[in-house]
Amino acid sequence: STCLRLFIRKTLRIRVLLNKMGIFPSVVACEAVVEKLKKRAEQKGLEKAWHETSSEIFDVARKNPGDLKKLQEALIELAKEEEDPKDDAIWKIALDAHENKESEVAMSSSDEEMKGKAKLNFEEVLEATGKPVPVKTDNRFENYGKTVKNTPAATFFPRTREGVQNIVKFAEKHKLRVRCSGYRHSWSHVFSENGELLVTYLTERESGVPNEPLKDFGPQKASIWPWASRMEASELQFCEVKRVSPDGKTAYVKIGAGTTNDQLRKWCNENEWTLPLNVILVEVTVGGTISTASHGAGINHDTLADLVTEVEFVNTHGDIQVVNDEKLLRTASAAFGVMGVLLSVTMKMDKMTYAVVDPKSIDVVRAVPPPKNFVLPYRFKDQKWTDEDLKAFEDRIVNSYYNEFFWFPYTKQLWINCFGNNGKKSDSKPGVGKFEERWQRLLSTFLDRVIPFTKGIPPFLKAKLASGVAIQSLGDAGPETITLADSMHFRRGIHNWRVRNMEALIPIPAKNGKPDLTVVRSAWWDGIDLIEKRKKTAPCQVAYEMRIFRGSNVTLAPENGNKYTLAIELLTDFSTPYETWKETCEELHKIWYDKYGPRVRMHLAKQWDQFEYNGQSILDLNRKVLYPEQIKKFKSDLDKIGKQAKKIYDSKDCQRVFSNKLMDRFIFSTPTLDAKEQI
Repeated sequence: STCLRLFIRKTLRIRVLLNKMGIFPSVVACEAVVEKLKKRAEQKGLEKAWHETSSEIFDVARKNPGDLKKLQEALIELAKEEEDPKDDAIWKIALDAHENKESEVAMSSSDEEMKGKAKLNFEEVLEATGKPVPVKTDNRFENYGKTVKNTPAATFFPRTREGVQNIVKFAEKHKLRVRCSGYRHSWSHVFSENGELLVTYLTERESGVPNEPLKDFGPQKASIWPWASRMEASELQFCEVKRVSPDGKTAYVKIGAGTTNDQLRKWCNENEWTLPLNVILVEVTVGGTISTASHGAGINHDTLADLVTEVEFVNTHGDIQVVNDEKLLRTASAAFGVMGVLLSVTMKMDKMTYAVVDPKSIDVVRAVPPPKNFVLPYRFKDQKWTDEDLKAFEDRIVNSYYNEFFWFPYTKQLWINCFGNNGKKSDSKPGVGKFEERWQRLLSTFLDRVIPFTKGIPPFLKAKLASGVAIQSLGDAGPETITLADSMHFRRGIHNWRVRNMEALIPIPAKNGKPDLTVVRSAWWDGIDLIEKRKKTAPCQVAYEMRIFRGSNVTLAPENGNKYTLAIELLTDFSTPYETWKETCEELHKIWYDKYGPRVRMHLAKQWDQFEYNGQSILDLNRKVLYPEQIKKFKSDLDKIGKQAKKIYDSKDCQRVFSNKLMDRFIFSTPTLDAKEQI
């Protein structure tokens, strides 16, 4: 750890020296960017000029935050000069500057407002013990994907349920908004904002340092410093069996919202109960994965939120409220933080079973046979597939408990992780060991630190080298029996390598009671084809992967209404220019949306809110086309939930206390209202 810190310091100093020598050019100066923006605005109009220059603007602001105000003023002046702005160009430019559309730059609050909030005494917010809730004022926030940066008025680290209640009461009293974060592993604007309140159930040490080692239940250190005090064990991190079904096969387990996936994994292994599905990451909280309708894989599985049988949360009045009505749970289980601050969820778990994992690397064409008459990219011209390959592909989807397919760009092989759930306990082995875990975390951290220095390497060559390393590091381990809980978390340190991530969820129709896999094959190869066509700029430099699972009953889940769902993710590192990445994501989304209909939605916790479809923002597309009925039901359910409380409240109260600007526009704006009227 110490050696790594020294290495990072030295490399940063070297980079400064290289900048001076011109080997790694510094970002363009503020004045030059403004001039470039003005010239492009004269030639092409303000909206196009903004999109062409936005990445340079964000670079300048990131390098020198003091230039942010100059850039915003220039944008607003140009917007005023626009004689006939197309569509909603003026408000869009203003929002891009102030709300930080790409979010490499923080959203701004007025100085007076910030000063007023700075005078508040946040230490009057107390825990159940009578001590102040641990708090940091004006603490700079940055999410995992580097897409959201802001400075909340206060960041709270509560350890008791009463502490959470008092935070909400304080917010209501002072007309502030409350949002939550865990490991900050969402890309969209689901977090807090400048001048508002942020709550995290992790310690500052865990939430603020990407490569911080994972912790068990119990007391923890308050910060990264060796002399930091130890905090009490959190009331918000626990697992407890509430009841077991008469046949002994199902347990209803109450889980604290701050419980990490790693804590949950260990508890499951020790107590021999397990969730039937989960995300790969262990560096996330249960509250975070549930609230954002996250999913696993396997055609017999829905989303994590579909497993919830009870939700416990703090409502707008600071009271603890419980929802266990089956119909209302469809909204309450994944409310994206808008209903209130989550305290715990009760979930259905199965008796522990044992997976037989046998990952393989197979030729891309044989692993997922392309559709008929599909013209293969040149790289795969020498690969052939047979009817047996097609049957093997279908079998992996239909008969496997879990399925996942990874293509590391510009390689000729696919890494497949499909396994059954029929192993024997007597044959089982431990999952990822301590040494392997540390190595994987260190490797991811190293890659995250080194990537910024690779901009001089041609993108295609860099992607191909990285893909070769990835294929070799994953490898073909051969059949191995491990607990189901360990099988779903087969990799560590993913959180330490920060990437861009877009995920589309495509509905798969049923055919003879099974998923129609022609849709899967077609959509999968659409993406590979586009990535190959753009190999010169290499927009996907980390991974292209897919999973197939069922739909969902959760109101705001993108899978809502699907019989089966295909999830495809596109990941790249931060050496890929933002515009290159954005254009590729938008084009790929357009291909899928035009082909497979208006229920092709994006994962709401990944990158989507800065993308467009045919010149229209995905945000507007969501409101007007993809989610209007779901949004209506969501608000109606919030009203019903509010009527069940001791002190009645409604969806407008939820918006006032728990929403943010993205949720204001996505959930609480009238779908037929145009953008100018909204603003």
